[in-house]
Amino acid sequence: MNRAIRPLKREGRPAEALAPVEKAVDIDRRLAVADPGAHARSLAASLSNLGKRFSELGRREEAMAAEQEALEIYRRLAAGNPDVRESDLALALGCWAWVRYEARVELHEALRAIEEALRLYDKLLPLAAARYVPDRAEALRLQANLLESLGRHPEAEDIPGQLAANEDEPGSQKRTPPRIGH
Repeated sequence: MNRAIRPLKREGRPAEALAPVEKAVDIDRRLAVADPGAHARSLAASLSNLGKRFSELGRREEAMAAEQEALEIYRRLAAGNPDVRESDLALALGCWAWVRYEARVELHEALRAIEEALRLYDKLLPLAAARYVPDRAEALRLQANLLESLGRHPEAEDIPGQLAANEDEPGSQKRTPPRIGH
């Protein structure tokens, strides 16, 4: 399904990219009902992808609902197998926080979520710095945006220093990643 979506997004046709993603969610949902252990992660990924598509279309409520459901699934998966699934949970927390930041709602909750994601990335960095440094940098940028939006300017001003330290992590590719979620 992702192969069908990419050209539509590149051509500036995000509305047309929605139908294949909705179909993927429907298929993954049925599979997850039949065998949750085998298909819950795929359902969560499809739901997060759906949240991103809704967000691109300005359908904020639907984006938040999809990201909420994805986050709940990732939390269950991480609780059952934290060593394998905490990276998924960290990314899901970032997506959940992003759609709320973008909609300018529940900003305090979004900040708590991104702080939780950062704690997870800090735990994951020693295991595979090159893999997690870019995601942590995105989470730090979102944290700075949320702090600014909440009027906590001095705290937001500390983030560039953390980003610089992030780039000094072993294995860092010292690249600037795209903004979280989109």
